[in-house]
Amino acid sequence: EVIVTIPFPKTVLTQDLKTNRGTVSCDESTKIFQWIIGSIEGDVIPKLSGSFKLHPGSPKPEEVLTLLLGFTVRNVSLSGLKIEDLSISNVKYSPYKGVRSTLKAGKFQIRT
Repeated sequence: EVIVTIPFPKTVLTQDLKTNRGTVSCDESTKIFQWIIGSIEGDVIPKLSGSFKLHPGSPKPEEVLTLLLGFTVRNVSLSGLKIEDLSISNVKYSPYKGVRSTLKAGKFQIRT
């Protein structure tokens, strides 16, 4: 699962964002846009395009847009650690002795 978060300046009045994969949502109070791509499979490269308008009379933002990228990969251990044996004692039932790994992104910033 891949999620791209774009915090826009408060001077943004309207936006028109389109994507060929996933969904785009906007929190108008915080001006944070979130593009939930989901899983990336096949030949379709996810693309986001669009435009936005500033409040009339607002100066051009001096800051550069920062994209925050988050992702989760199930059943993967980046460190390569593996559980070879799992012992559970003092239980009156037969537990499932399996281990699942999940790789999650920390905080990464892609600045353009």
